[in-house]
Amino acid sequence: GIWKNRLVATTTDRGETWSEKVFAANLPNNASKYWLQRTADGRYALALNPTNRNRYPLAVTTSEDCATFSGLAAIHGELPDQRFGGYLKNMGPQYVRGLEAGNPAEAGPDSNSAFWLTYSVNKEDIWVARVPVPVTTTVSGAIHDNFEANPLGPRPRRSLRRLARRRAPRRGPLRLCPHRPRLPRYPRGENLLQGFRPPKQRSPRN
Repeated sequence: GIWKNRLVATTTDRGETWSEKVFAANLPNNASKYWLQRTADGRYALALNPTNRNRYPLAVTTSEDCATFSGLAAIHGELPDQRFGGYLKNMGPQYVRGLEAGNPAEAGPDSNSAFWLTYSVNKEDIWVARVPVPVTTTVSGAIHDNFEANPLGPRPRRSLRRLARRRAPRRGPLRLCPHRPRLPRYPRGENLLQGFRPPKQRSPRN
C-alpha cells in the first residue's frame, strides 16, 4: 500500500494487517497523493505526479512485484489555464483515484482491457482517463489527436439564460456590511446644512 508523503507498507493477508510504514526511496513527493492498484494482467500500476514540486504531468509506472517500478508513461500531459484564482490552487492533474481491482469479467468488456482513473485538474474540473492494459510506453498505430473531427453532441435542453431567469430576484441594494446604517440620500441642489443646529457654546465661568 502507498499513502500520502510517499509512505508505503506491505500486507500478506489481503489488507487485514500491515507492516510498519516506511518512506519509499526515489519516489517523488509533492503532496498530491498516489494511486496504486493491480491490473487485469497481474502487474501493478502506480499513477502519480513524477515531480517533487509541480503537480503535472500525470503519469503511470508499472511493476511485476509491486516493489520495483519502471517505465514511465504520461496519462495527462496538458496543462489547461486556470479559470478561477484562490488559495492553494495548485495547477495540473492531481488527487488521482482509480477503479479496476476486483472487477469481474462480466462487469463489462473493459474490465480486462483497461482501468479507469479520475482526477482533479487545477482543482476546478474532474477528468476521467482510460488506461489500456497492459500498460505500454510505445505506440504502434496512429494517434487520434484531432479532436475537432469528433462529432458534437446535442445542445443542452436548458440554456444558461433560462436558468438565470429562474433565480430569485435580488431584493434591495447589495449591502456589503448589513450592520452598517444606510446614509441618507439628498437630491441634487438641496442644502445639506438645512436644519443643522450648531451646538450651544457655554459661557466661561467667572
